[in-house]
Amino acid sequence: GSAPQTPDGEQSADAGKLPPLDRAQDTAKDTAKDTARDTETGPGPEDPMAAAPASPEPSGTEPPARRTDPELELMVSGDDPVEAVRALAELRARAFAAADAGLLTGINAPRSPAMQADQAEISKLEAAGTVLSGLAVEVVSAGPAVPGQEGRVSLRAAVSTSAYAERDARGGMVRNVAAVSGQDIVLVMVRTADGWRIEDILAPPA
Repeated sequence: GSAPQTPDGEQSADAGKLPPLDRAQDTAKDTAKDTARDTETGPGPEDPMAAAPASPEPSGTEPPARRTDPELELMVSGDDPVEAVRALAELRARAFAAADAGLLTGINAPRSPAMQADQAEISKLEAAGTVLSGLAVEVVSAGPAVPGQEGRVSLRAAVSTSAYAERDARGGMVRNVAAVSGQDIVLVMVRTADGWRIEDILAPPA
């Protein structure tokens, strides 16, 4: 079937596919035992938010400085969804770096497409016993926020992901993934009693 459409004509981009998630993640774990240095097939053109294909030589993009937890909490609970997105992107990277699905409750709206997709991806990491070492995500630009139905807002953002390594429980290398800069996405945000949360992640309109 075709991807669901939003009122503004944006296509659902396999919800939650914000960097660093990519379809090759699970197959990389299977092939790494035989050839950890092999590069992987890149994401298809219909998955604009997938990470770059794995590379034995991650490009040297410096990860952004980490904000403190109180700073992030203030940004998420504030009135500005653009500032909240910057904080939520950092928190989301931490959840994936630690392969900790429990952290997602402070990032994604309950039972939302973004939550379901992120839980599925972290479950893959947990099952494989791997973490994403050195992962950092930075929102390079975002906004303006466009009001939607039932208190939601949508905003376009450009997101950059640092180079990172997937490592097993002993710290052994599974794969390296190159940095990706300036991926365009549309985030659907909802305000909850605990602050802003991500409801969905969409491809920008063509």
